[in-house]
Amino acid sequence: MTMDRSTSASGDAATVGVVGGGIFGTTAAIRLAEAGYDVHLYEKADDVLSATSWSNQFRLHRGYHYPRSTLTARQCRNAERAFEEEYPEAVVGSGSHYYCIAAEDSKTTGSEFVSFCEEVGLEYEYETPAVVDPDPIDLSVRVPERRIDPVRLKERCRSRLAGADVDLYLDHRVDDVAALDHDYVVVATYAHLNSVLPPDSSLRRSYRFELCEKPVVELPPAFAETSVVVMDGPFMCVDPYGRTDRFLLDNVVHAVHDSMQGREPDFDDEYDPLLNRGVIEDPAPTAFDTFVAHGSTFFPGVTDADHLGSMFTIRTVLPDVEETDARPTLVEQDGNTFVVLSGKIPSAVTAADELRRRMRADE
Repeated sequence: MTMDRSTSASGDAATVGVVGGGIFGTTAAIRLAEAGYDVHLYEKADDVLSATSWSNQFRLHRGYHYPRSTLTARQCRNAERAFEEEYPEAVVGSGSHYYCIAAEDSKTTGSEFVSFCEEVGLEYEYETPAVVDPDPIDLSVRVPERRIDPVRLKERCRSRLAGADVDLYLDHRVDDVAALDHDYVVVATYAHLNSVLPPDSSLRRSYRFELCEKPVVELPPAFAETSVVVMDGPFMCVDPYGRTDRFLLDNVVHAVHDSMQGREPDFDDEYDPLLNRGVIEDPAPTAFDTFVAHGSTFFPGVTDADHLGSMFTIRTVLPDVEETDARPTLVEQDGNTFVVLSGKIPSAVTAADELRRRMRADE
């Protein structure tokens, strides 16, 4: 449903080309079309939400994950409600969610984490889940966080795109946004932002790229509906995978097969058949055994994990943020071209609203 109408200088509806059909590009396309823009969404894959949006931890972040970056935490907290209102079918409200602070080698102590929660306004209650060994833990709290069902999210995005009359171009690669004939262009290609921008664009910058593995496993019944994050240094987490009975593992060190800093990701060709292809059975290479060896320090039951396969994708973050682990959501502009960068799914709606606000200001 069109809420209002945005026009170009000719009096026709202003056109917007959105490049990248992940959750940020898709959400931007929907929100802008509903605001009256004539929106064209370009995605190089054969479906929306096919790359990193389909290969992540699917946690509906409220901010607990970022005690060393209150900016990121507040952005997550502020974005959560907007995301739930936009995609209610994709939000899984069941289950128990915990954050634990490791007793050793953590960059944040238990008391510092509590102070952080109080500062940002994040609710918590002291509780240690049965699947966690309390000995290596300094603090454990239960929190009112939720998770995302990726299947329902993709279905909702497809439906919303059709309902908003977005012109969707699948299997359509854009090599240079300068060739697009639109009043505005939004680049939301995550790991490949620079590849579609003109060489002289001020929006081109260096990023840190990490080639990551996310094992999908079956775990003992004690883990059912339980999400646990151990931080803040020897990071390890276990999360239910959407509405399935499977789980996702993550580890801040062992998930990363390779990393680099630069304008474009450039990794070994052996990973090409694995990247953004969903769950790969019996992948080679895999760090699954290392996940289990390290994870068993905190989750003894993880030694009984049955490895069903792994997802591989490229994570893109700002360089030199190791001290704060900041993951801010950025909306940057150069003339009529905008770039959106964020690794936190809930921020897709607030980023889209920021795009709409800036385009309104330009009219």
